[in-house]
Amino acid sequence: MTYGNIPPGGTIILNYIYGAKMIEKAVLDRFEGTLAILLIGKKKRRVNVPMQLLPRQAKEGTWLKVEFDGSEIVKIEIDLEETERRRD
Repeated sequence: MTYGNIPPGGTIILNYIYGAKMIEKAVLDRFEGTLAILLIGKKKRRVNVPMQLLPRQAKEGTWLKVEFDGSEIVKIEIDLEETERRRD
């Protein structure tokens, strides 16, 4: 199952073709209803994910490590180091 609106032709799609897994940094931008809005990578691609996929401690401004298997998000964890660095 794929979550989010990942742009066609992006690196995520290319990695899907080759079956590669990848981890990207993301920031939790905000919540809209039952969705969490993540801004992923240097280009800040917007991806909507169901809130239940997030770690319970995640809140707006939290930095995350998002693992993809192709275009599917398979794991999301808090990046404590990046979150602290950005808050300073």
